[in-house]
Amino acid sequence: MKNIFNFNLITPKIAVVFTVGLYIFLACIWALPFLGFGNFNFLDALLEGTSCLTGTGIIFNGEMAKGLILWRSLGSWLGGILFILLFVAVLPRVIASPIFIFNMNLSGTTNWRLLPDLTKLCKKLFLIYCSFTIFVFTGLAIFGTDIFSAFNYSLAIVSTSKFIVGEDVNNFAKIFMALAMLVAGLNYTVYFCFMQSGIKKILHDAEIFCYFLLTTAAVILLCGDLGFLDAFCQTCSFVSSSGTNFVQNNSGFCQMVLAILLLVGGCAGSASGGLKICRLVLLFKQFVSDIKAVFHPNIISSVNYNGKRVVDSVLKKVIFFFCLYLLTHLGIALCLSICDLSFEKAIFAALSCVANCGGFLSENILQISDFGKFVMMLGMLLGRLELFMIFLFFLPEFWQSKGKW
Repeated sequence: MKNIFNFNLITPKIAVVFTVGLYIFLACIWALPFLGFGNFNFLDALLEGTSCLTGTGIIFNGEMAKGLILWRSLGSWLGGILFILLFVAVLPRVIASPIFIFNMNLSGTTNWRLLPDLTKLCKKLFLIYCSFTIFVFTGLAIFGTDIFSAFNYSLAIVSTSKFIVGEDVNNFAKIFMALAMLVAGLNYTVYFCFMQSGIKKILHDAEIFCYFLLTTAAVILLCGDLGFLDAFCQTCSFVSSSGTNFVQNNSGFCQMVLAILLLVGGCAGSASGGLKICRLVLLFKQFVSDIKAVFHPNIISSVNYNGKRVVDSVLKKVIFFFCLYLLTHLGIALCLSICDLSFEKAIFAALSCVANCGGFLSENILQISDFGKFVMMLGMLLGRLELFMIFLFFLPEFWQSKGKW
C-alpha cells in the first residue's frame, strides 16, 4: 500500500494556507456552542473559540453550564495535539525552510527523523498525548477530585491551557497538577529519546536542563512572598504557559517573575507557548560569544548546542524571531491601549495573547471594544502559529503565482 502522504504535491504555500485556515475554521466551529447556548455575542463567542484552539485558555470565568465547560476544555485539548502534530511531524517535512523548522532542529531530542514514517510518528505522538491525559485524569481522581472536574482539568493541563481551580481541590491534588503542568511543558519527543537512548541523553540536553533550572530559580524567588507550595504551583503553571492561577492576589514582584516565565515559555515540541527555552539558550550563547569578541577581536568562536555547532543562518533566524516576537508584543499592546486599557493591562494582555497563556487575562477584558477583541484573537493566532505563518499572508510575494512558494 502506498503512503497516502505525497509531499511532492503539497507546496509550502498550500501548507501555510491550510494550517492558518484550519485554525480559523476550527475556532469558528468551537465558537458556535458559546453563541447558541452561552448567551455570548458573536465576537465574544469567537474570542472564546480562538482562546480554546490556541491553548490560551478561558476568557470568561463566570458561571457556565458543564457542557460548555467540557466543550471548552475539549477544544484546548484538540488544539494542543493539533499543534504538536503539525509543528513537530508534518510542517517540517512539507516546508523545508529554516523559518519553520529551525526551532525543531535546535534540540538534540527534537528530531522528527526518529520515526521516518509520518504515519507512525503521528500515531506515537497521539498515543503519548492520550496516555498522558489518562494518567493525569487518574491521578487527580485518586487525590480526591470529582470525576467531572478531574476529566476537565486533565484536558486543560495536558494542552497547557488555563482553567479555574475549584475550592474543593486539596493540596495533594494541587501538587500533582503542578507536576503534570511541568511535564506538559516538556518536548514530547523526549519520550522517543528515553525509549531509544535511556535517560542519559535526556539529562544532558541543554533545553531540558535550563527548563528545570528556570523553574527552580523562579520557585526560590517566589517562596518569600507565596510560600513553597503556592510558589511551586504558580511557577509550574506559568513556565508551561498554562497560566492557571493557584494564587489570586499576586504582588508586583510575583507578577513580574511570572511574566518573564510567560515570555520564555516551555520547550520546543510541546503544546506550550512563549519563545521556547531552546531559543533563549542560543541567544544567551550568542551574547556570551559577542562579549568575548569585544575584548578579543581576533578570537574565532562558534556557538554550540548539545555538542554540535549551530550554523550562522540558524542563529540569524533565532535573533530575528526574538526581535519580531518582542515587536509583536509591543504592537498588540499598542493596539489594546487604544481601547482605553491602562499601560499595565495592555502589556499583560498582549503578553497573555501572544504567549498563548490566559494567566493575566481577567473576565472584564470582555468589556473592551470589538477592535480590541479582534486584536486579541490576532495575537493568539500569531503566538500559536509561530508568527511567520500569519505574517506571510501580508507579503505580496507570497500570493504571486510565479513566486517560489
